[in-house]
Amino acid sequence: KEISESLGEKLPSYMIPSFFQVCKEFPRTANGKINRKALNLNTEEIEKSETNVTKELSPTEEIIYKIWSEAFKTKNISVKDNFFEIGGASLLAITVITNINSAFNINLSLREFFDNPRIKDLSEKVNAMKQLPANQLAKNIIK
Repeated sequence: KEISESLGEKLPSYMIPSFFQVCKEFPRTANGKINRKALNLNTEEIEKSETNVTKELSPTEEIIYKIWSEAFKTKNISVKDNFFEIGGASLLAITVITNINSAFNINLSLREFFDNPRIKDLSEKVNAMKQLPANQLAKNIIK
């Protein structure tokens, strides 16, 4: 966490790695370069961190978390992360919105997504939309 915070002072958030692993030494090729293929990621540690994250989520947050994880191709996302600060762009947002709309049978607009760029906020918005009558959902689309 300290490494991420330190890097956060110097780099934009999308450039900060989502996972760090300490190595005693790097495997080398015959000519002295780092052998990336021989690096072993501790996938067990990644899976544990994902399990801990999903235990703390509401059902709505968990579904949105999975959609974001697939979109970003990483499991290291927090409900407090801002979609656009962790590397999301408007085209990726459209894909995510489509998946959210499909998963919850709602009509979340791009504007509403931009106004709620965190899983926690988006979850509250989705829960509110799920409780609206169908004619009210149609009005939200027209906005």
